[in-house]
Amino acid sequence: MNILFKNIDVITGDGEVLYNTNVMVSDGVISHVGKDLPESCGVIQRVVPGRGRLLMPGLYNTHTHVPMTALRGYADDLPLDRWLNEFIFPIEDKLDARCARICAEIAIAEMLRSGTVSFSDQYFFCDEIASAAAAAGIKANISRGTVGGEDFDPTTDTRMREQIALYDKWHGYDNGRIRIDFAVHAEYTSCRPVWEAVAREATDRGAGISFHLSETQGENERCIEKYDATPTELFYKAGLLGKGSYAAHGVWCKDEDMAILAETGTSLCHCPVSNLKLGSGVARIARMQKAGVNVCLGTDGAASNNSLDMFEEMKFAALIAKGPYHRPASLPAEEVVAMASVNGAKSQQRANCGLVRVGYEADLVMINTRVPSLTPNHEPYSTVVYAANGKDVEMTMVRGNVLYEKGEFKTLDWERIREEFFAYAAPRLFRD
Repeated sequence: MNILFKNIDVITGDGEVLYNTNVMVSDGVISHVGKDLPESCGVIQRVVPGRGRLLMPGLYNTHTHVPMTALRGYADDLPLDRWLNEFIFPIEDKLDARCARICAEIAIAEMLRSGTVSFSDQYFFCDEIASAAAAAGIKANISRGTVGGEDFDPTTDTRMREQIALYDKWHGYDNGRIRIDFAVHAEYTSCRPVWEAVAREATDRGAGISFHLSETQGENERCIEKYDATPTELFYKAGLLGKGSYAAHGVWCKDEDMAILAETGTSLCHCPVSNLKLGSGVARIARMQKAGVNVCLGTDGAASNNSLDMFEEMKFAALIAKGPYHRPASLPAEEVVAMASVNGAKSQQRANCGLVRVGYEADLVMINTRVPSLTPNHEPYSTVVYAANGKDVEMTMVRGNVLYEKGEFKTLDWERIREEFFAYAAPRLFRD
């Protein structure tokens, strides 16, 4: 199917702005970008008028826990340890597969509504998450978080068996739209036998690896006190770092940790809103980029954000790279857009994704710049990062398929999802 975005302004994702341009999508791939149309463009099934609109790469939410939408606003304004142990973990114990599926669908709807075309998720009930993503048409990298003590046995551990079964069932689904990674939850919830087993299983399959890393000062200091090494150093020695690996947070990474991440090609997912809300601190992202780390963006779960809006994440990422360091030129808007798009695609090991470029997969977002909050639009990258939000999205396209447009979900029944949450999930989780 050929879809033409006609006379539309474009930000390509690599710093370039194209005005009054034609973008052709053919069979899920961007086939033409330019002022003129190619002579042999074939039959055009749909023309999308571009006046007053801006086309940009789809956004990659590279760290979240989609079933946690059930906990949005449930336990706010608490430090991480109390938040987890007194509120989050007890509710999560009540989750079942149906709850997880419903809440994953809520999250996917929110992400599509606000321009996200792919997400990376670490949680449990992963089969339900994969199924929801598959049905919705969104891209996803999904991993089953693994925890365990010194008696961990990978041949009998339920979580490890779930990871392997998940990989065997879902990895590569729909020509790679669904990818399965392996995961260690974090240093403080696991130990060397877990790290080495996960590294071995992932390496054998060429799979990615996800993990939480140095999220809080206390976590980092306790690790150094226990092992005389940082979590980054421990994970490096255990074989968890590499080009297919991506760490979430990294708020308390030292310069030496950043050098290790850069050397190994490990991506770092920056979650500024969640880190600020939980009082975890401010990651030194500009320093990480200077060190050569591939930095991408994520929202974390809706319980600690409380939004899955990647436009909001871009703005916060830019602002906290400037204010605390008194450097207004730090992390310009073009770099932030790259973090949210092409850098995210790289962290998910997705080639030819994340840019508006010929030959790249047609994962596109169109926003309406004629609204008051985006008028005038002097500089499109600046507009996207500092002024826009997810509600300005008019269309979200994945591989040439329109999944959301002007208030309508093409692959999700939002009313059914909402009704099922309040009829089934909410009573199960929040009523004694």
